[in-house]
Amino acid sequence: FDWTAAYLQGDLEEGEVIYCRMPEGFVELDKTGTPRVCRIEKPVYGAPQSGRRLQRKIFAWLSSCGEAIPGLTVRRLEDSDGCVVVCDNEDGEMLILGLYVDNLIIAHSAKLTEDGTPVDAGSMYAQFTTKLASDWEVEDEGPLKDMLGVEVQRNKDGSITLHQRGYVR
Repeated sequence: FDWTAAYLQGDLEEGEVIYCRMPEGFVELDKTGTPRVCRIEKPVYGAPQSGRRLQRKIFAWLSSCGEAIPGLTVRRLEDSDGCVVVCDNEDGEMLILGLYVDNLIIAHSAKLTEDGTPVDAGSMYAQFTTKLASDWEVEDEGPLKDMLGVEVQRNKDGSITLHQRGYVR
């Protein structure tokens, strides 16, 4: 999944104030000839804090999913990689979520139809992706092909191979 206009979906922290220069071509001067600045009201592309503000909002939302989806347990792997979240339930169903800024990879065991729709609408995967799409502006980009330069090859036996042939080439 990919967050649409990702940084615009984040929020500044309470009391946080960020200023920036006027965009090129829009420089306005005050009475003394000093260039004016803009006060940012919402995270925007180009502001160094924007990616982090989005992630904080997403992680808070992920934690709240445990209350919104019956039986779901949500835990971050703080001891190894805080961007990996494991969700499971008492039925033994599991989702492993990998979040990198505005990209979400979901490893799951749910059976899907040819078009990627969950066979069981009551599965944890179906409930989670439904909530994700209703609470956020996201795009389901289908089966993972590559992420951060690592390519994913699906093998006939059901296993996967990770490689970087494209990067090496």
